[in-house]
Amino acid sequence: MKDVWFGRQGRATRFGQVMAVGLLVLCMKATFSQENLSASKGSLVLAVQGPFVVCEADQTSLFIFAPNPKGATEHQDAGLLTDFVDFRMQEGTTDYELKGDLHAGNMQVINPESIHRSEFAVECPTTGYYWRLKVPKPDEIYYTWPESLVIEPSDKCEGPPTRPAQVYATRFVLRYRGVDTSQGFQVTDGKNSTGLKVLRIGREVSIVFQMPPIGEHPDHDKETYAEMAKMAGVKSCIYIPTEQPSHLWPKGQILRNGHTDCHAPLIFLAATKKPTN
Repeated sequence: MKDVWFGRQGRATRFGQVMAVGLLVLCMKATFSQENLSASKGSLVLAVQGPFVVCEADQTSLFIFAPNPKGATEHQDAGLLTDFVDFRMQEGTTDYELKGDLHAGNMQVINPESIHRSEFAVECPTTGYYWRLKVPKPDEIYYTWPESLVIEPSDKCEGPPTRPAQVYATRFVLRYRGVDTSQGFQVTDGKNSTGLKVLRIGREVSIVFQMPPIGEHPDHDKETYAEMAKMAGVKSCIYIPTEQPSHLWPKGQILRNGHTDCHAPLIFLAATKKPTN
């Protein structure tokens, strides 16, 4: 009886040990999955640089409008550029959307240098644009590539400027936090979807939305901005000082070289701020 009793106890002990090991394995798998999920989380940095109009589509989304590349000023086709892919938007296909593990944020402005943006409280255009890219509102938005200029509330800048020059952003950087970068990103036109392979450096990946100019023209900045303002449905034009006032940008020379566009400031349409009757 003693041998049988000890045998039963041994079997019970071994069963308990197996159960304990099984639970430990499950816990380790759950922890490993959480660690993998955490390791795949990072940030997407979307740089918006070109003759674009950025508009608040609604409380959670932005539209980025691009003009005709063969308009008043000639540009390359608008495209999304990564470290591996150069995706160009196609003639005849108007609407695109950037997709991935992206969630709408509160679009906090990170602007330590106090750079302005050309902003108007009007609704998004429904016509007059050539391409439109939809993206979620980012967690953060940065104003970069400063340019000193005067923005006038008119569609013609023929006389002397009536306002002092200020520093405006010619590029926006949208940052999305907590993105599962392992899932990748896609651009879709509603019918077709193209993968955008990205390079992860640390915890960050980057995509550039751009539309570089073709050739050089002395009034490229003004003409491009005029076309952007027309696309946005606002009356606005710019003067660009021949000399950049040092007091406007005391930390050094304002960027004039290496720019992938023509120094025209991006236009932001704060549609959600439009007054209601």
